[in-house]
Amino acid sequence: MKMLRLFILLLLVSLSSPLLALDVYINDILWHSYSSEDLKALELKLSGEEPPEIGIPFRELLPLMKSLEGIRIAVPGGDIFLERDMDYLRHSALRQENDQWLLSMGTSVYSGPRRIDLYGTAAVNRPLVIWAEPGVRELDRQIEVWASLHKRSVEFREVENVRDELIHREMTGNLRPDFVFLFQDESEDFSEDLTVAFVMQSILKPSEESPVDTLVLPSGMKLHPDLFLSILKYRDDPGETPYNPAFPLDSSDIDSATSIYLDLILRNALIEQDDFFLSQSYRNRLFAFFPARSFPLQTGVLASLPRLPGMTRNIPARVYPLQMRSIGGDFPEGTLLDFLKTPGVQHTLLSKEARQLPALNTLMESRELSGKERELYRDWKQGYILCSCSHGFISTVQEYFPDISRTDKELPFE
Repeated sequence: MKMLRLFILLLLVSLSSPLLALDVYINDILWHSYSSEDLKALELKLSGEEPPEIGIPFRELLPLMKSLEGIRIAVPGGDIFLERDMDYLRHSALRQENDQWLLSMGTSVYSGPRRIDLYGTAAVNRPLVIWAEPGVRELDRQIEVWASLHKRSVEFREVENVRDELIHREMTGNLRPDFVFLFQDESEDFSEDLTVAFVMQSILKPSEESPVDTLVLPSGMKLHPDLFLSILKYRDDPGETPYNPAFPLDSSDIDSATSIYLDLILRNALIEQDDFFLSQSYRNRLFAFFPARSFPLQTGVLASLPRLPGMTRNIPARVYPLQMRSIGGDFPEGTLLDFLKTPGVQHTLLSKEARQLPALNTLMESRELSGKERELYRDWKQGYILCSCSHGFISTVQEYFPDISRTDKELPFE
């Protein structure tokens, strides 16, 4: 009887073996063995449709490789050797159907994979160094998840003025990060592929409920182009998108926006401040700091741009694309970028408090949003992305903007 029970147990184990484990080898050395429970825990949304496609991005089950010469896939009926590079694996996925795992690679599907052999050169064995613009929510947590999947440690730092620090490091010969997350420069073409999230231009106001009748601007500039361009775009155009803003080119439009801008200055609805704290004469005003990122010492609530006196609607926001760039070259950038852009990861980057939306903004259309999330998405849709297609327009704006608004480069105060 005991022998019969043992035989039945062994038979059940053998029948269920496709679910039990997936072993990954690199150059014939075991790298990791995944149980069925491990694989189930790693499933996430691979698409934004409803119902979403569920599975595991195949590259996240593999070690980081500097180069790949080939891959061998062992299935119950034998094995298959493919001469492929790592890019071929970018859109491969492991899915479970009818209690069996299926590996889809290109147009091929392999049932019940049990062993994966990678042949090539592994990436260097050291911690990754990653820098990011300050205040980007959830990015560090998701990077930690990705690093743990690939058995790597990460040194993640938020760095002020990332671009300047990179130039300084290059000039001095100091070590630079492997990856950086920074806001796209307005002189560059917009890159949807490199963008992992959008951060909305914001103000800092005293509380969520408080109205605002004054914006405090950082001092020292002839013109605050972000704010001026938002006023210039002070109209509804259903055909526009944040990717392709249509700023008016007629001088009368610029003159009209200039009048609004100067009127706000004369009303003291726009004031400049030399330091991070308001002078005594403005302490009783209902003020907000703009742009919020320029006033790091202030406390308050991030919010959309307000409706100022003399205006009939809120000022449109600007959308900042947060992009991932590879600096060092020791690690393949595709796997981290692909992981962060997976729909199942993207939705975690949505943060009302940080006014941050995922790069795959279509996810906003396929899920039920709260009131504050809908408000945030509405700001995104009426905002604009300033990039090379509109960068030259700033020169035109500055040409038309009158200097009479300043005395010794200072805005007039009461």
